[in-house]
Amino acid sequence: MLASRRCFVEVQTDQYIEDLTEVIPDKNVSCQTDPFLDRPVEPKFIPEKRGIDKSTEILPGDLFDFDEAVEPLLDLLVTHTCEVAFVKVIEEAEMKQMREAKERFRKLQQEERIAVRRLEEAESRRKEETMQVLAQNKARREKEEALAHKTKCDEFARHYTRDLIEDAMGHLDRGGFFHDPIARTVETTMIPWLADTVERKVKEMSVARNLVDHLIMHAIRKKLK
Repeated sequence: MLASRRCFVEVQTDQYIEDLTEVIPDKNVSCQTDPFLDRPVEPKFIPEKRGIDKSTEILPGDLFDFDEAVEPLLDLLVTHTCEVAFVKVIEEAEMKQMREAKERFRKLQQEERIAVRRLEEAESRRKEETMQVLAQNKARREKEEALAHKTKCDEFARHYTRDLIEDAMGHLDRGGFFHDPIARTVETTMIPWLADTVERKVKEMSVARNLVDHLIMHAIRKKLK
């Protein structure tokens, strides 16, 4: 059984900075070993110290002070954030006021439209009532005028025909238009019938007398002969 292959690579693990310029040749070799045995732990490699150590003295306050440097920026950010938030709050308040004003204006317009509609309906009813009153007054005036004209005509007719009626009544009375029904019946029915009957009887009697006279004369002539 072949053992696993291991690769060794130069790695900088020491605590000192060292330029790795030398290249150590290496090669990989494999061998058959007991699978239960492993390579023992190698001791940590500590390279030889080379170069010159240097240091820099840094006094307090020489480097960047985060608290001091960030304070203006933080102040600016907080101030800007507060200003933006304040502007947003003001805008929201203005928008709310605008919405409330718009709603009030809409309600006011609606109330005004309702009031205008009521006024128009009241004006329409008033016009209708006025027209009805005018029509009633016109009809009443027409009736009064007609009644007055009729009264004047009646008075004029009575005044004009007061004497004419008396003359006409007298003329009609003289003309026989006012008569007794019995007398009128006797005059128009009985008297003509009686006259016709009498006339017929008279004619018959005349014919009979003429016939008797003719017979007498004929008898006398015959006797004389």
